[in-house]
Amino acid sequence: MNRMKAGVCQLAIIFIAGLSIIGFSNNSWAWGFLGHESIALIAQEHMTPAALAEVHAILGNMTMEQAAAWPDTIKQEPQWAHTASYHFINIKLGQSYFSQYSRPGFLQKGDAIRALVKAENILRSRSSTMIQKKYALCFLEHIEGDLHQPLHEANRARGGNSIKITFFGRSTNLHAIWDYGMLFEILWGQPRSPNGYKNITVQDAAKLVSMLPVATPAEIATWQNSYILDWSRDARSRLPEIFKDWNGNSQSYYSKYGPYAEEMIEKAGYRLAAWLDAIMTNQPFQAQKAQALRQEILAHMGGKDQYPIVLQPENGGGQGSGGGWHHGGGGWHHGGSGGWHHGGNGGSHHWHNG
Repeated sequence: MNRMKAGVCQLAIIFIAGLSIIGFSNNSWAWGFLGHESIALIAQEHMTPAALAEVHAILGNMTMEQAAAWPDTIKQEPQWAHTASYHFINIKLGQSYFSQYSRPGFLQKGDAIRALVKAENILRSRSSTMIQKKYALCFLEHIEGDLHQPLHEANRARGGNSIKITFFGRSTNLHAIWDYGMLFEILWGQPRSPNGYKNITVQDAAKLVSMLPVATPAEIATWQNSYILDWSRDARSRLPEIFKDWNGNSQSYYSKYGPYAEEMIEKAGYRLAAWLDAIMTNQPFQAQKAQALRQEILAHMGGKDQYPIVLQPENGGGQGSGGGWHHGGGGWHHGGSGGWHHGGNGGSHHWHNG
């Protein structure tokens, strides 16, 4: 397999040793730390120095990889629970995004597309504070990655969580192998980390990036000539077969969809690079599509944003409290109890009914 240029591996020097990940389980975090960090590494490798400088000014001593993973670590904290639905979109197979607006509860809870629009608006606004921009940048990085994980857009079998399977001898579910299983298989040749899930580092992400096929300039240009709604359609384009093709044969499924998972990671990284380049240097990005999306969202909401997306903690939470970020001791520590938190009853917290 062709390899992405080795220079990306040098980005591993910015890793924070305390960064950790929870196990490969029935709870769903799109792509997991490994995928989200890989997307961030690709993006920063292909961003302009000017844009990167602005990103670092906003994030402070937080790295792009940490920012990309952070929203999953806090969405079950009480002051961040309202953001859980921003990580996905439940779109029924064969239907459009805007056709979901009439479903009970859909608008009230929010979704990934509206969250990305909000994040971009905050980052481009001169009136936004630095902490608001920091929150927005973290969510923009993360949710842009989420939007490229196909099963985070599937209103079927709880996004694949209800489809229990055995993947290369490991009991799991269809959603989980897209979050972690296939990426682990690509990196280590097995559907789990050989060093334990808590020891996955940005160095592992850098290695995964180095193993991805080298995208051609024509492919990159095509991928980047798109906007949020295009990314959603792209991720949903193969959903029917993604469900249909699982027949219990792990090798057959992985041979077909492992390369597709690689492609979606690469697309997310290159698209994020182009988008942040534009945002951070105050340049337009897909201006006509961006304006059309915002106009259509408002039109479907009756001309008024009745259910605003909130990309900051509620009930008085803030930086350094509960779901905030904490630095010190050479590590990066998660909010709350210091760990990751799952949804109730053992279920996925990426799903809502309606």
